[in-house]
Amino acid sequence: MDRAPLSARRGTSFSLGTLLADRSLNVAELMSDAATLPKTTNMRRPTILPPNTVVRAPLARYQGNGNDDMDEESERKPSRGPIEMLHTIPCLPVTSLELAMNFYAKVLGFVRRGLPHAKQVRMVRGGKAPRMGPRGTFVSSSPGVNIILRVEDGMRPTQIWIVVHNADALFDEIATKLQHYSLTMCDYFPLENFLQARIEEKPHNTAWGTREFRVVDPDENVLVFCEERL
Repeated sequence: MDRAPLSARRGTSFSLGTLLADRSLNVAELMSDAATLPKTTNMRRPTILPPNTVVRAPLARYQGNGNDDMDEESERKPSRGPIEMLHTIPCLPVTSLELAMNFYAKVLGFVRRGLPHAKQVRMVRGGKAPRMGPRGTFVSSSPGVNIILRVEDGMRPTQIWIVVHNADALFDEIATKLQHYSLTMCDYFPLENFLQARIEEKPHNTAWGTREFRVVDPDENVLVFCEERL
């Protein structure tokens, strides 16, 4: 049996140099191309969880101690039970927390809830007083309207809808308060300077079945108070 190389038996001669010469390539070019190729064909997915995150099976919704402004380092124990979404809390950007709190409290009738914070405050109107629930939590069957006022750079004014009962009565209440605090002393100084805060329109019926009016707060956020009439 002929032990000669296959290339010799076929009368041809193959070598790396021949291939490089035939294809007008050189080793330097091959090395240069190799540097631009992926190191591996393992296409990894981007990281979607923070580092050192341990994923556990869902237990239940978090039921804290009723204080949404608690420190992040405080202990939070998960409770057992079904997962349930309750309600949303809109967050409005403001430039001055003190000014925004005064407007929402004195004109719109909100009260502060939770611990004070330099950058954020939670304002609430309506709803039943919270009662003590399981594991020391506070629960309420009627949470009312909750709004977060937050001082944060780069945020633009936004718009929210608040469903109410008797939009006309609420309009009269807000208009009376806003007019009162806009009264001037010696025709110069108002009782409260709420900047550009104003009522944009009177209550009116809409084509989509609501009766509503709009209020603009000192930071140009728009609050649409609407009464459903379907």
